[in-house]
Order: sequence, then C-alpha cells, then structure tokens
Amino acid sequence: MNPPAPAGEDFEKRLRRGAVLRLTLDTVTLDDPDIATRSKYVIVVSALLPDENMWFIICTSKPGHFDRNPTFANDILRWVPGEYPWCTSAVTVVDCTTVHTLSTATLKERYANGQLAQEEGAGRWHPARTSGFSSL
Repeated sequence: MNPPAPAGEDFEKRLRRGAVLRLTLDTVTLDDPDIATRSKYVIVVSALLPDENMWFIICTSKPGHFDRNPTFANDILRWVPGEYPWCTSAVTVVDCTTVHTLSTATLKERYANGQLAQEEGAGRWHPARTSGFSSL
C-alpha cells in the first residue's frame, strides 16, 4: 500500500479522462459479496473534471464471466500482456458494461490513505481508445 499523501494539486492532476488508476474498491462497487475490498485498475471516463463525482470503468484479469456470456462481446475490450505496462495477465478485460461512480470527496480520502494511485507506467489510455468514451 502506498504511504499517505495529501490530496492536493497532485491528486487533481491524476483525475483526467483516460487516466488509469489503481483504486481500492469496496462492496458498494464490487459485485462479489464475499470480498470486502479489492484493489483494481480503473479507467476514468468522466468528461469534465474536477467535478463532484468521477465516473470510471473497471478492468479485470478474470475473463470467465465474459467468456461464458458472448452477448457482452461488443461491450468489453480484451487486452493482451504488454499492450499497456500494467497488463500482465494472459487477458485483461475492460468491462464497459457498467460505468461506476465515486464522489471526489471519497476519492480524495482514498488517495490520502494510499488507496488510490497512478502506478509507474499506468498513465493513460492511448488516444484512439478514449475516442469511444463519447458514448459512455
């Protein structure tokens, strides 16, 4: 876990459309009631930031649900290792079926507690990938 950091100007710079963040999520956002918290890569899809809320989509390295439900094929992206520095699993699925939101106040608190980070190499989506966000 990252050391506590003040949620100031550095925090504001991290929140931008297409930013890839490592964020600790809880049962409010996670769909597995057996998991209290889990750190996940998320991609910011909010168009106007800073704002009261941040909208994001979640990445997963467990594609089983999507493999069993081909109806989601047009609503997800599948990336292979190396497509982005943080994609190290055999397949990383970007789940665009659900767009999640958290308040900026909650995000600032998680950032200050080391539960939100932009890891080395995480950076941003390639511009060609963010062009599809207009429909989100």
